[in-house]
Amino acid sequence: MRHFPLLAARHGPAGPPAPPEGIAPYRPAEDEDAARRALLTGLFSGGHRPDGLAPADRDLPLLLCVGRLHPVKQQDVLLRAWCATGLWRTSTLVLVGGGAERPAAEEGHMREALRSLVAGRPEAARRLAVRPALPNEAVRRLEHALGDPAQGLRAWCVCPSAKEEFGLAVLEAMEAGLPAAGPRRGGVAHYLRDGVNGVLLDTASAATLAEDLERLVALPEPQRSRLARAGRDTVNARFPVSGMAEALAEVYRETGTAGTAGTRAPSPA
Repeated sequence: MRHFPLLAARHGPAGPPAPPEGIAPYRPAEDEDAARRALLTGLFSGGHRPDGLAPADRDLPLLLCVGRLHPVKQQDVLLRAWCATGLWRTSTLVLVGGGAERPAAEEGHMREALRSLVAGRPEAARRLAVRPALPNEAVRRLEHALGDPAQGLRAWCVCPSAKEEFGLAVLEAMEAGLPAAGPRRGGVAHYLRDGVNGVLLDTASAATLAEDLERLVALPEPQRSRLARAGRDTVNARFPVSGMAEALAEVYRETGTAGTAGTRAPSPA
């Protein structure tokens, strides 16, 4: 508003409307059950692989982090905290993101940082799976598989970013039935309330993140399930894609009306 005062003149001191984000509904495939089982079978195909977990570790709490490999996303801080607290003894960690064959420079640096953090720690490395970026459909299917109570998994979506402007990936995980944990700084705190429909994390350092991760993993199963249900209810009530479409349509209608009203007929030649 300071840079564009004409917006205040037209819309008032609050400025123009900011249409909400929206989550598109997940469309299950015809072979959805088989596809989910295949994803989970592939994930728990063996801890000897850098992108897999041991079948015996399926009963452990699972922390899922989805996002591009980048310093601001802080996957290395998450891994450092997970190792420092000894949570690798009682949980598994799955990181999804980044190119596998031709990674960008920042992705390459992050992958090297992740490798160095578990170097010489074979037990921790066995419970860490680093997977390349997946199509959105596959990510959401994996989240739905992990969030399905019938699978018997105790999974969390964890976003360790230094700051998220909005956190669309967090909302998609919440829609899938995964309880979510995200950074206190940024947009996530506008819809995720600590202990109500998720967990807010202090991601300022590995030490502060470690404290919150321990708190998160220690939550009893009834509370984890309650947070998952509350998170899904939040997305369904506040962030349906239909609501975003209606809000955008109204902005276009107002803009079109204002443009028509401000148009003068051409002067005769």
